[in-house]
This record gives sequence, C-alpha cells and structure tokens, in this order.
Amino acid sequence: MASNILRTIVNKGVGRQLRILNVARMSSTADVVDHGLKINEDFYESVYSPLPDRPRSLPVAEDLKALKEKELGDWSNLTVDEQMDLYNMHFSMTMGDMVRGNDTWKSSMGLVFLISSLGFAFIILCKKFILPPPPITYSDEWVHASIKKQLRMHSGPITGIASKWDYENNCWKK
Repeated sequence: MASNILRTIVNKGVGRQLRILNVARMSSTADVVDHGLKINEDFYESVYSPLPDRPRSLPVAEDLKALKEKELGDWSNLTVDEQMDLYNMHFSMTMGDMVRGNDTWKSSMGLVFLISSLGFAFIILCKKFILPPPPITYSDEWVHASIKKQLRMHSGPITGIASKWDYENNCWKK
C-alpha cells in the first residue's frame, strides 16, 4: 500500500528527490513478472525523465541471455527485431509512445453527445406528450388581431406602435 502511494507520488512529478527514499527499500522490493521478464517496480520513465534511475528488468530472462551476449558484439549483425527486443529490455516506451496522446477524448465526446441527444429527445417527448399545448395568445392570428386592436385604439401615439403607423395612407411608416 505504501509502495503504491509512494510510486504514485513519484509518477506525478514530485521529482527525483523522492526517489532517494526508494534506495532504502530496494532490498525488500517485490518484483513484478511481465511477459517472462522480472520488471522492477521502481522503474519510471517519462518525457521529462527519459533515462530512468533504475533498470526496467532486473535479471535477464533465459531466452534473452543469448541476445544479451550478442549485444556485446557488432550491432550491424543484429536484426531489427533483435534491436527492438534489446530496446524493450531497457525501456518500456519509445519517445513517440510517451508523447502520443491517448484517445479518451473520443469516448468523452461520444458520451457528451449521447447525453445531449437523450436530453433533446426527452424535451421533445415532454413537449409532445406531457406539456399542455401553448396558449392561444401565441398564435399568429391572435398577434395580428392584437396589433390591429392597438392601432384602432391609437395605443402609444408617441413611442408605441401607433407612432409607427401612418393613419392617412393606412400602412406602416418608412
């Protein structure tokens, strides 16, 4: 538990100063086995610290010992796959993998659009089946009749609607 908390603090970028605390507990560090390699749990690399303080794999696996011996010789004799295996023994990610963003924004945006569309569908269904119809005063006929009534009553002769109506020519002023 304390190991996980300490590793989380280090991974969040507190700095190399906290990694000094790991030296005291290196002898009791539990190893994680991954794909046949024993992986050091204190291993940490990022863009800001591309060369880790600790090696990734503690002991070399049996099937990679021959490759480790071949590493000491001429590297032009190594195939690309063998070079990648050697690289993966020392580092967990390439620099391209470290700087590449993840695709979680796509699922987040998908979730936002899904919730929005469900919300709009709910509003449409509520308007159609649950809410009462709009009042008759919102209809175009009612609005036109109301305007005609205000014009007949000369409502607002200075700044209102009657000030914009030409009573002699029976049309709107320009």
